Amino acid sequence: MLQDEPGALGQRFSRVVVINSGVFGYGISQELKRFQEETIYLKPNVIIAFNGMNEFWNYRGNPVHYATSSRQNFILRQIEKGQPEQPSLFTPYAFAWLRGEDAGPKVPVRRSFEYENPNYISHPGYYLYLSKIAQFRTLCESNQIHFAYALQPVMGIGEKPLTEEEEAIKQFMGSEFYRKSWEQYVEEAQSFYRRVRRGLTESWQHDLSGIFDEVQETTYSDPRHYNDLGNKLVAERIFELIMNQAYRL
Repeated sequence: MLQDEPGALGQRFSRVVVINSGVFGYGISQELKRFQEETIYLKPNVIIAFNGMNEFWNYRGNPVHYATSSRQNFILRQIEKGQPEQPSLFTPYAFAWLRGEDAGPKVPVRRSFEYENPNYISHPGYYLYLSKIAQFRTLCESNQIHFAYALQPVMGIGEKPLTEEEEAIKQFMGSEFYRKSWEQYVEEAQSFYRRVRRGLTESWQHDLSGIFDEVQETTYSDPRHYNDLGNKLVAERIFELIMNQAYRL
């Protein structure tokens, strides 16, 4: 899309390279950690952080819990079933100590964290999330990298009435996928998103959580991932964000 722009702008972006550094199950802590340890050395011109939906899943009160992610919990479940993944897939902040990982199927796992302390300082999840986003931007700016943040849409959040297909997805996911009920999941997600939205006051912060509100077609393949139409709409909005900054790059 950038290459198709007319005149000098299209020529400027004739050799645009897009690097997808996203990882399944990562939260903002893992994204920031990966950027510091890997992506920053690629010297990108622009970083676009598109996240939000993974942030309210496993947080239980302090920054140690916030630093863990659904990816870590997935790995632990696989090990308990005797199906450990390759070590290369173990992600940053994986502080869990695994006992007897070579002992065969159904390995017992100690689900405690090295720095966990019941008296440790506690903050709301949305506060830590916004703090990490601000930290991400500061790190980018200190390395002369443009930074833009976009809050993701999630099924059940916002004003969009669910289509018949999305209702079917909700019925299945609510009983088979989530540990809690669909209603509890939506309540937690809405509470988190409301607080995050109130904190989006800067020009580099963009709330895309409602971009499907006026769309009558199905935009989700499951409650946290989009189908082709949803991905197209997201890409178009992110393209607009880039174009708004294009002449400053």
